[in-house]
Amino acid sequence: MLQPIFRIARKITRSIIGVYNASKATMVKAFKSHPRTTQHEFPIVDGDGKLRDVLTRDGLVAGLQQRGGQTPVIEPMAANIPVVRDHEKLIKALEPLKKGAAPAVGVVDSKGRLVG
Repeated sequence: MLQPIFRIARKITRSIIGVYNASKATMVKAFKSHPRTTQHEFPIVDGDGKLRDVLTRDGLVAGLQQRGGQTPVIEPMAANIPVVRDHEKLIKALEPLKKGAAPAVGVVDSKGRLVG
């Protein structure tokens, strides 16, 4: 049986609920921004919009409890979030998720900026 091949650019939703600048955002800002969201991973980008890493909901709660609200969001981030280009096949983005290797996958454009 043949599986349809989908390109990531056609499937990503450009409605990421929270994207935080690594040099500016604090834990309390992240917490207050999303008290009722079902989103569990929050992208952290640099000043150029490039993905630095992802703050997970568990990391957010632990960071608030252990470090306090003024802690920069960059400190309790998940590590080594894989990225794929927006023109890649969707299966390439799903592989790390299926393996449990990462809580999220970043989708970037040709300049390395986060798009999904």
